Amino acid sequence: MQAGYAIGQVRTMAFTTLVMSNIWLTLVSRSNQESVLSILRRPNSLLWLMLAITASMVVVALGFPPVRDFAQFTRLASSDLGQCLVWSLAGVGWIEGYKWWKRSH
Repeated sequence: MQAGYAIGQVRTMAFTTLVMSNIWLTLVSRSNQESVLSILRRPNSLLWLMLAITASMVVVALGFPPVRDFAQFTRLASSDLGQCLVWSLAGVGWIEGYKWWKRSH
C-alpha cells in the first residue's frame, strides 16, 4: 500500500502469492534430500490432481467476477502475477538451495 497500490490489489496479490508459495512448498517438501526436478520425474497422479484443482480455484477466484467480487479481489495485470510468482519463489526457493547445500556437504 505504501507503493500506491489499492487495498484490493494488495489483498489479491497477497492471496495469489500465498497460494503460489503453498504450491512450491508442496513440491519442495516432498523430499528432504532430492531436488524438485528429480521429484517431478516420479509419477504421482494425486499430486498433479491437487495442483490442477488448486490452480483452477485460483483462476476462478481471480477470473470469475462474482467470486472475485465476493472475495474483494481485483483484476491483476500480468506484471502483478509475475511479481507474485517471483515473491513466492523467493519465499520458498531458499529451501531448494539448502537441500542442494546439504547434498553437496
